[in-house]
Amino acid sequence: GPGQPCRGASDHREAGQRRDAAPLEENKSKLQDRAPHPLPRHRQYDQYVSTTDPARAQTVDTDIAKHCASSLPAVALALGRPHWHSLKDTYETLASDVQRKVRRTLAFSVHEPAVILGNQLTAADRVPIFNGFLKDLDAVRTGVLRHLCAFLKSLHEDKRRECLYQLQAFAVTHNSRNWRFPCDLAEDLILILELCNSNDVYDFLMQIPLKLCADKVSEVRWLSFKLVVAILQKFRSNSESALGLNFIKELTLRFGHCSKWVGRQAWAFMCQAAVSKEGIPVGQVAERFLPSPLCLAADPVPNAGVPLAKTLKQTLLEKAYFRNAGNPHLEVVKETVLALQSDRDQDVNSFATLEPEQQTVTDTAVLETRNQPLRSHTVRSIHAWRLWLDRVEGDLKVPRLPGEEGFLKLW
Repeated sequence: GPGQPCRGASDHREAGQRRDAAPLEENKSKLQDRAPHPLPRHRQYDQYVSTTDPARAQTVDTDIAKHCASSLPAVALALGRPHWHSLKDTYETLASDVQRKVRRTLAFSVHEPAVILGNQLTAADRVPIFNGFLKDLDAVRTGVLRHLCAFLKSLHEDKRRECLYQLQAFAVTHNSRNWRFPCDLAEDLILILELCNSNDVYDFLMQIPLKLCADKVSEVRWLSFKLVVAILQKFRSNSESALGLNFIKELTLRFGHCSKWVGRQAWAFMCQAAVSKEGIPVGQVAERFLPSPLCLAADPVPNAGVPLAKTLKQTLLEKAYFRNAGNPHLEVVKETVLALQSDRDQDVNSFATLEPEQQTVTDTAVLETRNQPLRSHTVRSIHAWRLWLDRVEGDLKVPRLPGEEGFLKLW
């Protein structure tokens, strides 16, 4: 009728309103998914959250907070990602607990909730806790270190790069006698290399192996040599020859020309590891590595000459690159070996004289008693002491050191 819109126009407006309302409903649904879901009140949940109350530790159980920390990954998995906000305060309370055992328990499981929460929540809520653990006691940091690779794997690349910069804190230990901590660090860094590009390794991680290679404990140095080779292999596989050469220059400066014999010995071991594991091509080893190690042939300390003799005779000359008579470096290497064969120290000239298959008997005794080279007079003293003990107490069976028979053959 007059004054009323026609039916066709009314239907058209209703259809338009429905079309406009559809995206609004869809956006509203997405916003609701992102918003925290209210957690229904539950008695067991209330009891779990209350375990972080300091008064409960005084009246119920002194370890109740530690049990709460050990159960947190399971509780987070049961509640799921939408209800993580209900556990966030509890997690932060446990992470700042005054008891070291509570923080240590939480640190050992730092990687587990990260898998449940995903990249965004982990970066927002757990990375700050992770950074706090890095500054904690060694007992707490050990838990983070044991699962460092798994935690970094759960982060986005940009956030992972920020954490890599923080890893420098691991190179400093609060207890100098805790040699297992840097050992774990060296082993974990080898795994972390797979998560990083070459530039990040050079910018954030390269200083750590340089420090570990100068550690006082031989076991730490031995593992750090493997880390150095792994970094060189990383640069080689990504065709980053410039980064690899800069790394070699830094190693040469710190260890090849070191005033202490331990540093020069470490340099010889690095050369051997680089050649045996093919960290870099043998041709580059001859050009970049050889000049500094060959100077060790005249080193007054035999402990620096032994690994050089072993590297040249057993590893380098066995490569096909040095079997070519026209090799420009072959003559220099052979002259160095001849000089080592006339060395006055028995261990040095033995390794320079024996063929590779004959050196297996003495390798353990000279170079691998806890990966620390031994002087021959030290092993002779130990052997003589054992012979005297066998005579005095004939019924006492004292195990011999590995390789003592090999030293007897050399005498």
